[in-house]
Amino acid sequence: KSMPIIEFYPHTKGYFTVFMVDPDAPSPAFVHLLFFNVEGEKGIKSSVSSRKSSSDMENIVVPYMPPSPPSGVHRYVVLVSHQKNGKISRAEVSHVSRVGLDVASFSDAHNLEGVGLFYFTVSA
Repeated sequence: KSMPIIEFYPHTKGYFTVFMVDPDAPSPAFVHLLFFNVEGEKGIKSSVSSRKSSSDMENIVVPYMPPSPPSGVHRYVVLVSHQKNGKISRAEVSHVSRVGLDVASFSDAHNLEGVGLFYFTVSA
């Protein structure tokens, strides 16, 4: 399955991080997608997708993996966060992996402010 287009309207000009996580995975969170340094202008639609240019693809920390819960029903959360300190260097996020990311700690460490959230469920 291809990556969906995730669109949002920033509340301010700046840089944003977009997460998609499965909080019902056995570890703290299973990361299905993580983009950082997504540029946004106040009130103008921004988006992330696999159809972006190669320069935008440099902002992918964790590439998209479609939902596939092993059993039961899992929630998949998409979180858009404002990078209050501006651009984040690649070195600052190079340690992030798909398994075990603590989103709250990561957000605190990079001064991210949640500005948008939605979730959906998928059954095994």
